[in-house]
Amino acid sequence: ETPPITPPTLSMEVGANTSPFQGKEGTIIASGRVRDRLYSETDNNVTLSVTKSETDAERSVIHARGELQLGILIEQMRREGYEMTVSPPRIITSICEETGKKLEPYEEVTIDVDTEYSGTVMNSLTSSRKGILLEMSDSSDGKTRMIFEVPSRGLLGFQSEIATATRGTAVVNHLFLENREYVGHIGGVEKGKIVSNDTGKANLYALANIKTW
Repeated sequence: ETPPITPPTLSMEVGANTSPFQGKEGTIIASGRVRDRLYSETDNNVTLSVTKSETDAERSVIHARGELQLGILIEQMRREGYEMTVSPPRIITSICEETGKKLEPYEEVTIDVDTEYSGTVMNSLTSSRKGILLEMSDSSDGKTRMIFEVPSRGLLGFQSEIATATRGTAVVNHLFLENREYVGHIGGVEKGKIVSNDTGKANLYALANIKTW
Protein backbone atom coordinates (compact mmCIF):
# COMPACT_ATOMS: atom_id res chain seq x y z
CA GLU A 1 0.00 0.00 0.00
CA THR A 2 1.33 3.43 -0.99
CA PRO A 3 1.86 5.69 2.04
CA PRO A 4 -0.12 8.94 1.97
CA ILE A 5 1.59 12.13 0.86
CA THR A 6 2.65 14.29 3.78
CA PRO A 7 0.37 17.35 3.92
CA PRO A 8 1.89 20.83 3.50
CA THR A 9 2.89 22.62 6.69
CA LEU A 10 4.05 26.01 5.35
CA SER A 11 2.70 28.65 3.00
CA MET A 12 4.37 31.62 1.34
CA GLU A 13 3.05 34.43 -0.84
CA VAL A 14 4.91 35.11 -4.09
CA GLY A 15 4.43 38.06 -6.44
CA ALA A 16 6.17 40.29 -8.93
CA ASN A 17 9.07 42.44 -7.78
CA THR A 18 7.77 45.97 -7.19
CA SER A 19 10.88 47.41 -5.50
CA PRO A 20 13.06 50.24 -6.90
CA PHE A 21 15.49 47.54 -8.09
CA GLN A 22 12.97 45.92 -10.41
CA GLY A 23 14.55 44.40 -13.51
CA LYS A 24 18.15 44.58 -12.29
CA GLU A 25 18.59 40.91 -11.35
CA GLY A 26 16.22 39.05 -13.67
CA THR A 27 14.42 39.35 -17.00
CA ILE A 28 11.01 37.83 -16.14
CA ILE A 29 9.15 40.25 -13.88
CA ALA A 30 5.46 40.08 -14.86
CA SER A 31 3.21 38.65 -12.13
CA GLY A 32 1.39 36.48 -14.69
CA ARG A 33 4.64 34.85 -15.80
CA VAL A 34 5.63 34.21 -12.19
CA ARG A 35 2.23 32.63 -11.46
CA ASP A 36 2.41 30.42 -14.57
CA ARG A 37 5.85 29.18 -13.50
CA LEU A 38 4.52 28.26 -10.06
CA TYR A 39 1.58 26.34 -11.53
CA SER A 40 3.87 24.48 -13.92
CA GLU A 41 5.94 23.33 -10.91
CA THR A 42 2.89 21.56 -9.48
CA ASP A 43 2.69 19.39 -12.62
CA ASN A 44 5.96 17.68 -11.65
CA ASN A 45 5.88 18.06 -7.87
CA VAL A 46 2.75 16.63 -6.25
CA THR A 47 3.80 17.83 -2.80
CA LEU A 48 3.35 21.48 -3.83
CA SER A 49 0.10 23.34 -4.38
CA VAL A 50 -0.55 26.90 -5.55
CA THR A 51 -3.59 29.12 -4.99
CA LYS A 52 -4.42 32.78 -5.59
CA SER A 53 -3.88 35.18 -2.73
CA GLU A 54 -7.04 36.34 -1.00
CA THR A 55 -5.59 39.78 -0.29
CA ASP A 56 -3.82 40.60 -3.57
CA ALA A 57 -4.93 39.35 -7.00
CA GLU A 58 -1.39 39.81 -8.33
CA ARG A 59 0.13 37.39 -5.82
CA SER A 60 0.03 33.60 -5.44
CA VAL A 61 0.32 31.38 -2.37
CA ILE A 62 2.58 28.31 -2.36
CA HIS A 63 1.82 25.46 0.05
CA ALA A 64 4.85 23.29 0.79
CA ARG A 65 6.27 20.82 3.30
CA GLY A 66 9.10 22.90 4.73
CA GLU A 67 11.57 25.74 4.41
CA LEU A 68 13.97 23.67 2.31
CA GLN A 69 11.38 22.86 -0.32
CA LEU A 70 10.36 26.52 -0.59
CA GLY A 71 13.98 27.66 -0.70
CA ILE A 72 14.90 25.25 -3.50
CA LEU A 73 11.96 26.41 -5.64
CA ILE A 74 12.67 30.12 -5.15
CA GLU A 75 16.38 29.68 -5.91
CA GLN A 76 15.60 27.62 -9.01
CA MET A 77 13.26 30.33 -10.30
CA ARG A 78 15.85 33.01 -9.57
CA ARG A 79 18.42 31.16 -11.67
CA GLU A 80 15.89 30.88 -14.48
CA GLY A 81 15.65 34.67 -14.61
CA TYR A 82 12.50 35.30 -12.56
CA GLU A 83 12.29 38.31 -10.27
CA MET A 84 9.80 38.13 -7.43
CA THR A 85 8.96 39.20 -3.92
CA VAL A 86 8.25 36.58 -1.27
CA SER A 87 6.63 36.80 2.14
CA PRO A 88 7.97 35.13 5.29
CA PRO A 89 6.80 31.50 5.53
CA ARG A 90 3.67 30.93 7.61
CA ILE A 91 2.39 27.79 9.31
CA ILE A 92 -0.80 26.30 7.86
CA THR A 93 -3.33 26.06 10.68
CA SER A 94 -6.79 24.50 10.85
CA ILE A 95 -9.80 24.37 13.16
CA CYS A 96 -10.84 21.18 14.96
CA GLU A 97 -14.42 20.32 13.94
CA GLU A 98 -15.16 18.71 17.31
CA THR A 99 -13.73 21.30 19.73
CA GLY A 100 -13.50 24.42 17.57
CA LYS A 101 -9.91 24.95 18.73
CA LYS A 102 -7.09 26.11 16.50
CA LEU A 103 -4.68 23.37 15.38
CA GLU A 104 -1.13 23.52 14.05
CA PRO A 105 1.22 20.88 12.56
CA TYR A 106 3.70 18.99 14.75
CA GLU A 107 6.78 17.15 13.52
CA GLU A 108 9.08 14.44 14.84
CA VAL A 109 12.64 15.73 14.74
CA THR A 110 15.66 13.43 14.89
CA ILE A 111 19.06 15.05 15.46
CA ASP A 112 22.48 13.41 15.42
CA VAL A 113 25.19 15.68 16.82
CA ASP A 114 28.56 15.60 18.55
CA THR A 115 27.93 14.87 22.23
CA GLU A 116 29.57 18.12 23.35
CA TYR A 117 26.79 20.07 21.59
CA SER A 118 23.85 17.95 22.79
CA GLY A 119 23.00 20.45 25.54
CA THR A 120 22.96 23.30 23.03
CA VAL A 121 20.51 21.43 20.79
CA MET A 122 18.28 20.44 23.69
CA ASN A 123 18.12 23.97 25.04
CA SER A 124 17.33 25.43 21.62
CA LEU A 125 14.38 23.12 20.94
CA THR A 126 12.85 22.71 24.40
CA SER A 127 12.89 26.34 25.56
CA SER A 128 11.46 29.01 23.26
CA ARG A 129 10.63 26.59 20.42
CA LYS A 130 8.30 24.48 22.62
CA GLY A 131 9.80 21.10 21.69
CA ILE A 132 9.49 17.94 23.82
CA LEU A 133 12.45 15.55 24.18
CA LEU A 134 11.26 11.95 23.71
CA GLU A 135 14.50 10.00 23.51
CA MET A 136 18.24 10.54 23.91
CA SER A 137 21.05 8.05 23.39
CA ASP A 138 24.85 8.20 23.08
CA SER A 139 26.97 6.15 20.69
CA SER A 140 30.56 4.96 20.95
CA ASP A 141 31.75 7.35 18.23
CA GLY A 142 31.05 10.48 20.28
CA LYS A 143 27.65 11.20 18.78
CA THR A 144 24.31 11.75 20.51
CA ARG A 145 20.93 11.06 18.94
CA MET A 146 17.92 12.99 20.21
CA ILE A 147 14.29 12.67 19.15
CA PHE A 148 11.85 15.53 19.73
CA GLU A 149 8.27 16.43 19.00
CA VAL A 150 8.18 20.06 17.91
CA PRO A 151 5.54 22.41 16.46
CA SER A 152 6.42 23.18 12.84
CA ARG A 153 6.57 26.85 13.82
CA GLY A 154 9.42 25.99 16.17
CA LEU A 155 11.52 24.74 13.27
CA LEU A 156 11.45 28.03 11.33
CA GLY A 157 15.04 29.27 11.21
CA PHE A 158 16.26 26.32 13.28
CA GLN A 159 18.49 24.72 10.63
CA SER A 160 20.79 27.72 10.16
CA GLU A 161 20.82 28.53 13.86
CA ILE A 162 21.82 25.05 14.96
CA ALA A 163 24.37 24.66 12.15
CA THR A 164 26.21 27.69 13.52
CA ALA A 165 25.87 26.63 17.17
CA THR A 166 27.20 23.10 16.53
CA ARG A 167 29.87 24.07 13.97
CA GLY A 168 28.02 22.16 11.29
CA THR A 169 28.07 18.80 13.10
CA ALA A 170 24.30 18.46 13.57
CA VAL A 171 22.30 16.30 11.13
CA VAL A 172 18.60 17.18 11.34
CA ASN A 173 15.70 15.12 9.97
CA HIS A 174 12.03 15.86 10.55
CA LEU A 175 8.76 14.15 9.65
CA PHE A 176 5.17 15.37 9.91
CA LEU A 177 3.28 13.80 12.83
CA GLU A 178 -0.18 15.31 13.14
CA ASN A 179 -2.11 18.49 13.84
CA ARG A 180 -2.35 19.39 17.53
CA GLU A 181 -3.73 22.24 19.59
CA TYR A 182 -2.05 25.59 18.99
CA VAL A 183 0.54 26.27 21.71
CA GLY A 184 0.65 30.07 21.59
CA HIS A 185 3.67 32.29 21.08
CA ILE A 186 6.92 30.63 20.03
CA GLY A 187 10.29 32.37 20.08
CA GLY A 188 13.03 31.78 17.57
CA VAL A 189 14.87 33.92 15.08
CA GLU A 190 14.67 37.64 15.81
CA LYS A 191 13.36 39.29 12.66
CA GLY A 192 14.13 42.73 11.32
CA LYS A 193 13.34 44.59 8.12
CA ILE A 194 15.44 46.69 5.78
CA VAL A 195 13.34 48.75 3.35
CA SER A 196 14.94 50.26 0.26
CA ASN A 197 13.18 53.27 -1.24
CA ASP A 198 15.82 54.42 -3.71
CA THR A 199 18.91 53.33 -5.62
CA GLY A 200 22.38 54.58 -4.80
CA LYS A 201 25.66 53.73 -3.10
CA ALA A 202 26.30 52.80 0.53
CA ASN A 203 29.62 52.23 2.27
CA LEU A 204 30.44 48.97 4.02
CA TYR A 205 30.61 50.63 7.45
CA ALA A 206 27.01 51.81 7.18
CA LEU A 207 25.76 48.42 6.06
CA ALA A 208 27.64 46.62 8.83
CA ASN A 209 25.91 48.75 11.48
CA ILE A 210 22.50 47.68 10.17
CA LYS A 211 23.10 44.22 11.66
CA THR A 212 23.05 45.65 15.17
CA TRP A 213 19.69 47.39 14.82
